[in-house]
Amino acid sequence: MWEIHLKMTGRLIWDRADYEKAKHTRVVVVMEGGKLYFWDTRKFGYIRVVSERKQLGKDPWEMSEAELMRKLQKTGRSVKEAILDQSLLAGVGNIYANDGLWEARINPKQKANTLTIPQVKKLLSSLRRVMERGLATGGASDNSYVNAKGEMGSYQNEFLVYGRTGEPCNRCGTKLERIVVGGRGTWVCQKCQL
Repeated sequence: MWEIHLKMTGRLIWDRADYEKAKHTRVVVVMEGGKLYFWDTRKFGYIRVVSERKQLGKDPWEMSEAELMRKLQKTGRSVKEAILDQSLLAGVGNIYANDGLWEARINPKQKANTLTIPQVKKLLSSLRRVMERGLATGGASDNSYVNAKGEMGSYQNEFLVYGRTGEPCNRCGTKLERIVVGGRGTWVCQKCQL
């Protein structure tokens, strides 16, 4: 079984000859029907063979509000760190965590185990909504992300807060700020979320 992590700049490209000898193509996997290219400029990502599957949490569409509440009650970490933990909630990346927390009006630094049931309901609903929008727009190509065909997404044109330092909040007009939570860049509205 393979474990693949793209990290920040990795790409998986299916059957595109221009990736055969591209400078940052790290691995070429010959498969029936074509080739799979692993391309990564920064060499942070990886492909490795593992004997057992990593335990991942459920994704936001499979997780009930009560189940998420139970999981969050067990950790004293910030809510942002908790929802980025793939063993707790799978599939939520930094972009969608930022936008989901803003939409839910939750302070990313708030301790996960202090969230109320209404906050957890709003958070789960908001994460689903921003991730559905991300899927509909092909993801965010603000850095180097492309899909398996090498096509860019357009969610970066719709960021609610992610990467928008100094720009006005879409709700109240307050300038958005960048802070660091759990070692990750985090964008907040000091009026709507704090």
